[in-house]
Amino acid sequence: MIVFYYPMIYTEEIKYPLLRESCIKKCTPISNLTDNDRVLYPWIFLNSSQVPLTPCGNSHGICFKEVLRKILPSTHTLICHTDMRAGKIRDIQAHPKVAWHGWHPKKRVQLRLYGEATIDDSGELWAKEWNRIGFTSRTNYSPIMSPASPVSSFEEGTGTYAKVQTSTEAESEHWKAHFAVISTKIYRLEWLLLNREGHRRALFEEKQGEWEGKWLVP
Repeated sequence: MIVFYYPMIYTEEIKYPLLRESCIKKCTPISNLTDNDRVLYPWIFLNSSQVPLTPCGNSHGICFKEVLRKILPSTHTLICHTDMRAGKIRDIQAHPKVAWHGWHPKKRVQLRLYGEATIDDSGELWAKEWNRIGFTSRTNYSPIMSPASPVSSFEEGTGTYAKVQTSTEAESEHWKAHFAVISTKIYRLEWLLLNREGHRRALFEEKQGEWEGKWLVP
């Protein structure tokens, strides 16, 4: 059985002791983490890449990093936040099967997570996520122009600091039209440990509600 703990993902299978030993088991809400704590939780920062798709007009494909905001253990779902106007939204909608990549530099563990993503810009989950993020985070969704729009100066593109100083909590409610939630239901996980005494690699897949694991050649 794969056990999803936030912000870690690990297995409790006795026959895979290296997996158990290679991951941190502490469960800490992201809202309680300081900047120093974030260094200890590299799994919070996940990378994704996608093949070229017509909707975004990018012939080279896209790659991006997201902050892991929450894990829903019962459904093995990863939750991330983004701007609804971003080009990656159109790519994910056109090609919802996504892969996430995480790397722990201290423990030298790589995770590759495969799943199907959905985009929410309304509904219960979307409302809960918007209501729980702080005012400073909300300012990320305040720009009038879409992400990647050309501007004459960086101040024109963000203005975050000024908005924090002058805007009110009530005014921030107008920005939620730009807020989106990316939910990825994971059904496949690849784990790789780089070790001088011998690399280890394992694959876990969900089949009919149960997780099956096996060793792979590193």
